[in-house]
Amino acid sequence: MKPTRLELCAFGPFAGVEIVDFTRLDGSVFLITGDTGAGKTSLFDAVSFALYGAASSQNRKTYTLKSHHAPEDTLCYVDLTFSLHGQTYRIWRSPLQTGRKRDGSPKELGEKAELTLPDGSILTGASKVNTKLEELLGLDYQQFKQTTMLAQGEFRRLIEANSTQKQEIFSQIFGTAAYNRLAQVLSRQESALSAKLRENRDAVVQAAQALVELGHDGISPQETPFSDSAAVLEQVYQAIRAKETLYQSNEKEIVRLELHRSRLNPEEARALNQQLERLSLLTAQLTQLEEEAPAREARRSLLERLTGADSLFAREKIIRSTQSSAKEAAETVTALTLEAEQLEKRLGETDSMLRELPSLRKQQEQSLLLIQRLEAMGKAAQEVETLAQRLRQNIAQEDSLKKQLASLEGSFRWAELEQERAVLQHQLGLGQALSHCMGEFEGQQAAYQSANAAYLEANRLFLDGQAALIAGELKEGSPCPVCGSVDHPNPAVPAENLPSENAVEQAKANREQSLETLGQLRTKRDTLAAALNWPDQPDQWDNASLGKTLASFTQGLSHQATALEQEQAGLSNFKTTLAPAAISESLQKARMELAQASQQTKSLEEQLAHQRQQLPPEAADPAALSQRIEQTKAEHSRLTGQIADYEARCGQAKSAVEQAGVRLESAQAHQTRLEEQFQRLRSEFIGQLKGSGFGGYKDYESYIGRLGEIAGLRAQVEAEQTRFQSVKARQEALAGEVGDRKPFDLEALEQEVAQTAGMLDALKKEQATLSVFLLGTRRHVKELEACFAHTRELEKTYGTLSELAGLATGQKAPNISFERYILAAYLDDILQVANLHLGRMTDSRYTLRRQEDGSKSRTAGLDMEILDSYTGTRRAVSTLSGGEGFKAALSLALGLSDVVQMYSGGVSIDTMFIDEGFGTLDAKSLESALDTLLSLRQEGRMVGIISHVPELQSYIPAKLRVLRSGGSSHTHLDIP
Repeated sequence: MKPTRLELCAFGPFAGVEIVDFTRLDGSVFLITGDTGAGKTSLFDAVSFALYGAASSQNRKTYTLKSHHAPEDTLCYVDLTFSLHGQTYRIWRSPLQTGRKRDGSPKELGEKAELTLPDGSILTGASKVNTKLEELLGLDYQQFKQTTMLAQGEFRRLIEANSTQKQEIFSQIFGTAAYNRLAQVLSRQESALSAKLRENRDAVVQAAQALVELGHDGISPQETPFSDSAAVLEQVYQAIRAKETLYQSNEKEIVRLELHRSRLNPEEARALNQQLERLSLLTAQLTQLEEEAPAREARRSLLERLTGADSLFAREKIIRSTQSSAKEAAETVTALTLEAEQLEKRLGETDSMLRELPSLRKQQEQSLLLIQRLEAMGKAAQEVETLAQRLRQNIAQEDSLKKQLASLEGSFRWAELEQERAVLQHQLGLGQALSHCMGEFEGQQAAYQSANAAYLEANRLFLDGQAALIAGELKEGSPCPVCGSVDHPNPAVPAENLPSENAVEQAKANREQSLETLGQLRTKRDTLAAALNWPDQPDQWDNASLGKTLASFTQGLSHQATALEQEQAGLSNFKTTLAPAAISESLQKARMELAQASQQTKSLEEQLAHQRQQLPPEAADPAALSQRIEQTKAEHSRLTGQIADYEARCGQAKSAVEQAGVRLESAQAHQTRLEEQFQRLRSEFIGQLKGSGFGGYKDYESYIGRLGEIAGLRAQVEAEQTRFQSVKARQEALAGEVGDRKPFDLEALEQEVAQTAGMLDALKKEQATLSVFLLGTRRHVKELEACFAHTRELEKTYGTLSELAGLATGQKAPNISFERYILAAYLDDILQVANLHLGRMTDSRYTLRRQEDGSKSRTAGLDMEILDSYTGTRRAVSTLSGGEGFKAALSLALGLSDVVQMYSGGVSIDTMFIDEGFGTLDAKSLESALDTLLSLRQEGRMVGIISHVPELQSYIPAKLRVLRSGGSSHTHLDIP
């Protein structure tokens, strides 16, 4: 991946839109430089956020990325274009941030992302974009930070990562996950096969246990998986044959009894007796219903007459409603005719207004022309006044410039004196600091002497105590372990309150700390003395001579300061903060501005005189002119309002007459339709009444009062008819079923049935027991046979698969997984290339090696160590110093990039970003590290470096400068 264009908006310290064109830096090493806090690391954050939705440092949360200097309604986003394998991609992403609604209230804007692919298609949504980018780049966020973007404080992450962490990185880079999946497949197959063996043995135990529960004696379930399968099966088959013989005998007897019972059917006899009883009841009900037939017919006839009357009554209500509506329509026509006549009269009253309108419009036009002429004269008078005001301002400016020139000439000497005074004050400050430091130095000397005396005394007492301990173990005739003498005339006696060894070490540490502080104060004192630039300074000061020199020097400075104050007192009116050079430049500028102002004053006076001659007499009095303009405007406004009022009133009267005519015509048509409808409905009603079977209107009218009985009467008629048909149908059907049969003696029949059923139940229970035994035994014996056969097959395969799975997962010697074994070979290649870079940067002192300590841990295999050729020892990479660790980490990152390119994998690491780390290098190491990075230009790779090390400015010609201006930052490419 190689960036070609980066666009930021409201991101970090960049308040506006900022664009970086990386194509101008293609294939080069460039330095990102600028003041602390200007936004150098924010450029790395922007690239990392665009690719992974996270900043280059995990401590930077995405919701803090929006610039505090940008307006709240400005959208924060990053737009990155990059090339990968010859294809161009573009990613646009905005973080979680706060915006504003239309009403000004705050609202939260969620994260958004868009990825434009080379074919022009666009993926949207952070989840989809992140998945696609990880697939394209071949690295996740953590792996990207450990191989491509070495963020500040994270240089050593990759080199100190353990084997598991390196496996996660290298597996995705080199595509070795298939080997791990193969090992996992073998492991799962081995576990599955082992589980199947256990399951198979458990199945044997369960089948044997089931046989025991069925009644098979002589079988031990737990021992069955390990017993002779043929013997176990033969024992079971013997029991099956004995039970089958008994089952067949019982079956014959059951058949005989079932045949006898089938001839005895008490249920059928009981059902016949019940049918005969129901037939008798239905016959009696049918006889009663036939007697009630005349009453039912009368009710049905009444229902038909009421239904006909109800239909005629509904139509009569419609006729009466139509007649009422026709009458109302006639009244409306009369009212609208009267209204139309009144509106016609009002329309005639507006004729006088129409005759006045032409005269009013002419007066309106004349007043408008007068207003325009008067306003033109007013504008000319205003321009003359504006010119006069400019002339007065210019004269005032000329006077101010003259005063400013006089002040600058008097303050020139004041500024020179201020510079001299500042130098004296600085030297006096250094003298005071030196005097204070000398006092601290003398105090620390006394503290050191005290600490040294305390240590010497504690050490002496401790040694005396050790001698007393040795003396306590001496025996006459035995040699002394110190001097070898066998005589001990005066052995040492232990004293009281002897110091411990820890107390002696603490006293020694106190003395060393005091000595170190004394050295720091001496260095500070000598540095301050050297800063005063005294002539003939000795190589080393002592406090006495330094005090005398300082007193003499301070006295001389005081005399100089007094003389400056006296000279400045005479120039107190000309105090300034400008330097003499700035005052001189201001003097020259002030003289030029004064000459220009004088020339402009003369030009303005000539223009004013000319324009005053051109003004008409009417514009001489601005107040009178303004009053006349206002009066004319008022008259014009009055005429405009009167014309609009006349036109509106005439239009309203005409419109009202037209609308009244339309309403009258509509009402007349409506009245005609209603009258025609009334006559038609009345004629239809008379015809329907004649054909309905009523004897006339009075006969029909007699039924109107009983219309409320229709619903109840209809329900009663329908219910009676339904009941009669139902009873008749059931009686006929049941009579056909029974025929001429007679009732049974149920008590004798049931006794015989019960006796036969008891015998059958006893035999069937015995058969059920035998059936359960035989069916269960046959099923479980088949299970035993299958399990025995399956066990033999599984045991043949398990041995080989277990061996393969153990080797692939690292559970067996050499205790390293298959994938890690492959990755170890890749790591060896990476280290071989990395050591070329590391050897150049360390003068061949250090060599990175893959650690081979014979560990039995499956998590080993990718750990690294450092070989120091100066000592010939191997040690952990974590023991490297800051500068050494940076060089080792940089070498490993370069080696990884080279090997990936060598194998032409799907991962392309042709860009590297480094944030600081060079400050830990000495001059020689810095030079060798930069030579290594600069050599990458020949391979077309891009390396961006953030550093404050001054030497890098001359080493690296291409620079991306980050400049702060007015609360915001901007970038500038500086390419020679």
